[in-house]
Amino acid sequence: MHLLNAFISKISAYPRQLESLVRLGEAHACMRLSNTVTVEDCREARRLQREALKQAAIDPMTGTIDVNILTTGISASMRARREEMANLIWAFLEEKPRVLTFSYARVLEEIRSRSDRLIPRDTFEDGLNTLRNANKIDWAGNTIRKR
Repeated sequence: MHLLNAFISKISAYPRQLESLVRLGEAHACMRLSNTVTVEDCREARRLQREALKQAAIDPMTGTIDVNILTTGISASMRARREEMANLIWAFLEEKPRVLTFSYARVLEEIRSRSDRLIPRDTFEDGLNTLRNANKIDWAGNTIRKR
């Protein structure tokens, strides 16, 4: 089932999700002061679930639902942008094999000059953090040091 779903890029419903749909349907029936769950209650439960998923898992950059946001807190497109920025920074640092220490401002200025689009400081710092987490650099304040 998972292999088939991966092929057609759909997400299967897990038992916990199905249970939540049942609870939402029952809650909607209770709001109507009814002991019986109707088809309309089920439709409303599904609508509520879809809206909750949209609000929680929409990637603001692509406008698509990205379940990675729910599991990791970071969308796949954001992760790719961080990796791309880390690769740009690392390529610049590796161009100077004899230099171990770099000025933060100099590296940021150089990366911005090489790019055809605006690079915000937080995007640059995401790239630095990716390199730091990969144990390629040490970064403290205004100093970036290759390991």
